[in-house]
Amino acid sequence: MAARRMSKKVKIAIIILIILFVIIFLAFEFLLRPQVIQRAQAKARSIASYCMNTAARENSFGPYYDQVIVYERDDSGNIVMVRADASKINELAGRIAARAQQLMAEQESFYVTMPIGAILGGQLFSSMGPEISIHCTMTTSVTTRFTSEFSNSGINQTRHRISAEVSTWIRIMMPAGQTSVLELTVSVPVCETIIIGTVPDTYLIATEKGDLLNLLP
Repeated sequence: MAARRMSKKVKIAIIILIILFVIIFLAFEFLLRPQVIQRAQAKARSIASYCMNTAARENSFGPYYDQVIVYERDDSGNIVMVRADASKINELAGRIAARAQQLMAEQESFYVTMPIGAILGGQLFSSMGPEISIHCTMTTSVTTRFTSEFSNSGINQTRHRISAEVSTWIRIMMPAGQTSVLELTVSVPVCETIIIGTVPDTYLIATEKGDLLNLLP
């Protein structure tokens, strides 16, 4: 008889534990999930932005500007066209994208932390209690294109700046099968020079392999 009573108490205790576990799980799911996603996205953006800026700076072709950009002049010596070497532009785009992809792959695994008090919600308890670490991973895809800008830099002087627009698609994977997708684009100057004389009438630059876009400054 006593054994039966003990067995009944054990069953009740197990049921109570299961109910508590479900309540805690739901609290994590509904209260922490938005915060985890927000912090994971912020962390992923920070990593991706750093990697893309680093890749663009490492592959700047400033020192090789004269090898990449060609001036065409009229009979009076005025520059009438600035033309970019398509193969070199595309090679640079590939190097930037590959380097950014490599850097992000090295940091694809990261942790986000938050105080346990965040489970309770509200501002009062959001920063209280010990911190918990949540493991996240991300996969990325990187593309690069270039933009050109001409601007006045003084009397009879024109600044020519070429910037790399590095874009990435990021998929973040979190515990319990949670995922989040975001896109990020950064623009990094990779080359700048001062042209003495009038602004060129035409500028040609490769945006994709085998494709030349005629831009009027």
